[in-house]
Amino acid sequence: MFIYNLEDIAKKLKIDFDGITKQIEHNGVKGSAREDLLKDYLKKLLPEKYSITSGIIIDNNQNQSKQQDFIIHDAFNCPSFFKTESNSILPIESVYATIEIKSTLDYSTLEQSVKNVESVRKLNKLPNRNIISNTYNDVYPLGFVFAYSSNYSLEQIQKKMSELNKYIDARYQISIVCILDKGLVFNVNKENITDFTMIPTNNTILGRSDSNIENTLYSFYLFLLEYLDNVYIQVPSLIEYAKKNNAFNVSLSIPNELIPDDAVFRQGNIQAEYSDIRKMLDLNKKYPNLFNGKMTYEEMFKYLKDDFIPMIKIQAKIAKVKQDNSISIYGYEFRPEEFSKFEQYALNYDKNKEAKENFDKIVNEIYSRYKKEVEEKNSRSD
Repeated sequence: MFIYNLEDIAKKLKIDFDGITKQIEHNGVKGSAREDLLKDYLKKLLPEKYSITSGIIIDNNQNQSKQQDFIIHDAFNCPSFFKTESNSILPIESVYATIEIKSTLDYSTLEQSVKNVESVRKLNKLPNRNIISNTYNDVYPLGFVFAYSSNYSLEQIQKKMSELNKYIDARYQISIVCILDKGLVFNVNKENITDFTMIPTNNTILGRSDSNIENTLYSFYLFLLEYLDNVYIQVPSLIEYAKKNNAFNVSLSIPNELIPDDAVFRQGNIQAEYSDIRKMLDLNKKYPNLFNGKMTYEEMFKYLKDDFIPMIKIQAKIAKVKQDNSISIYGYEFRPEEFSKFEQYALNYDKNKEAKENFDKIVNEIYSRYKKEVEEKNSRSD
């Protein structure tokens, strides 16, 4: 049975761990060597499709985690922003899980582990684009702690962890603490305390399972693999990362004659067919003095009669707003009902004497305001 293989691994781990403890006297070097040993054993237990590294994890808002001991990530689809033999900088979307590796877990290293896991789980992932989805889509990567031993009992670790969790949002808490020679601390549902869950929430509390090295390693391995086999991580969009950090500077240039009239420009709330954009751009050619303060009365008349009303309608269409607000040109304000009348005056200019007189009156008023505005602007510049 498979458990016997893990029993052998656990026994060998204990022998190797004790061997390092006896051979190395310097506590700092000893602790580091024992933690490296635990990492090596954990790597061997995981299927080859999972890649392991240490380093930091970032999100598209340039937030970054604390240094992580053991990052399980997708090497096939995961881009690395920085990589050496021992450290990487990885996007949050490509990380399955993080594991804090400790040779001996005490209150200080437990608190450090809680903060490290929190720093990862607080990062923001891009919207999930996966077709396949399950309960882990929004909560991955989960955080674990893997230690060989502790100076405290498993119950004391359980209580200390519960105390630390009071100051951390449930969404950012550790899923499982594994202390090989003592057992596991994990989350159970408050409404059914026999129901184990990987995902800490406001409705979970901490339970524990006291056991020997062999059973602890076996249980931790099964829990971890069950999670890894059921989480579907997404491939991060590096373009989105670049856009968020203003590093995506690809300019767009298309010759005017290559753009069909039914091509659409979209940005934010603006949407415009190129036929409408072309009409707006052509105004500059049709009325070269439209914006330089040199329009003649004849140019103003032609603009107001032939193009002003269609341009207002195009602008309302592009901005996706109803044309029910007041419209102002050079200080002359059209209320909605007045604008409708002005449109009728323009349409019937050559057919109806009253329409012609009313239209000319409004044009005279607008041109008078225009000339006054230009004169005031010129006097200020002098």
